[in-house]
Order: sequence, then structure tokens, then C-alpha cells
Amino acid sequence: MKRYRRHWASGLVLLAVASTLATHIYAWEPAGDQPAAEEKQAKQEELPDITIIVSRETLQRFAQIAMPLRLRGTKSAKIKAPVVGSIGVKVPWTAIVNNPEISIKNGKALFDADVVITSGPLRYKDKVHGHLEAAYDRKNNRIVTIVKGAVIALNVRRGGVRGAIKLDISERLPEVQLPVALPEPMLKIQKKTVHLTYDPSFTFAEDAMVITSPVSFAERKKR
Repeated sequence: MKRYRRHWASGLVLLAVASTLATHIYAWEPAGDQPAAEEKQAKQEELPDITIIVSRETLQRFAQIAMPLRLRGTKSAKIKAPVVGSIGVKVPWTAIVNNPEISIKNGKALFDADVVITSGPLRYKDKVHGHLEAAYDRKNNRIVTIVKGAVIALNVRRGGVRGAIKLDISERLPEVQLPVALPEPMLKIQKKTVHLTYDPSFTFAEDAMVITSPVSFAERKKR
């Protein structure tokens, strides 16, 4: 009888061990599956409501369509002249901007173009360099690009007259509308009028401009 009891007890121990192993095997999942799923879900949660990508080639083409541009202005400057010395003058100028080139480097959109500047009998031909920025025209629901920092330094030396003039022609360059837009800010869905509000941001990366924006919804039911 004692021998049967020993076998019975040993059987219970083996059964308990097998049950424990089975539980662990059933609960085990391949390493990496759960983190991958969590990472995928996190990426989906981080996605903006709206994403628009505009290639560098499109920015280039629309800059070319806007050219050539003839700009005019007057610049206050100080010059040195014989006898009278240093005096302040107002210098009228005309600039013709043509052949724009858009490049994207280190997260910035660079603007380069040929420029010819005429001021009285003086004529200068040079390259102008600046950078491109984008903005959202909320009133008209438009996305536009603007050139900033396009400054030309002119050294005037004629006869005994000398002077240095800096012209920021980007102040005169018009904004260029892009062929993309955010959805209409007011939509009608069945008997509801939905008002949409945007807050877009603009980045330059991988040879393109990326526009992202959250969308806020406000519903108004028709009475």
C-alpha cells in the first residue's frame, strides 16, 4: 500500500509541474510583437489631422512663373563727396529680378536669383540670396510663400563720390500663392453646419515643404 501511495504522490507532483510549464508556455508571446504594436499605435496617435507635401520642383516652377519682377524704391544713404564731406541723400533705384532658384538644405528653403539694379547712371548686375518662408492667409484660406533676407550691398564709387547702400529687395517682392489649400473652413453635412479651424505649421525637409495642421470642429445644428 505504501508503494502505491508513493507512486500516487509522485504522479501528483509531475502533474503540477506539467501544469505550471503549460501555463508559462501559453502566456509567453514572441519577443518584439507587443512593442511593435505599441510603437505602431503611438505613431498613429502622433499623426497630424492634415498633411500636405509640396515638392521643391513645384516651389521652383511657381517662383519662375512670378518672374521677371521689376521693383522700384528709394533708399536713404550717406555718401562722401569732395568739399562737402559726408551728406545724407535719397537714392532712387530700380531692380529687375529673374531666374530664381529654390534649394532646400538643412531644413531651410534657400532663394537665389539674378538681379540688375539701376540707380541714376549706375548699373549693377549680381546674384541676390535669401530664404523662403511660408504663411497661411487665414482670411482667404490660401498658402503663400514669401522671400526674406534678400539683401544687396552696393558700393558706390564714381568720381570723388563714395558710399555704401544696402537694399533689402525682399520688402518689395510679392508673395506667391501655392496650388494647394486647406479644406473650406465651413462645411454642410446633412442638416449640420461644421466650422473648421486650422493652425498650420511649415517645415522644409527631404526636398519638399511639409504642411501639417490640427483641425478643430465646431458643429451648429440647423433650427
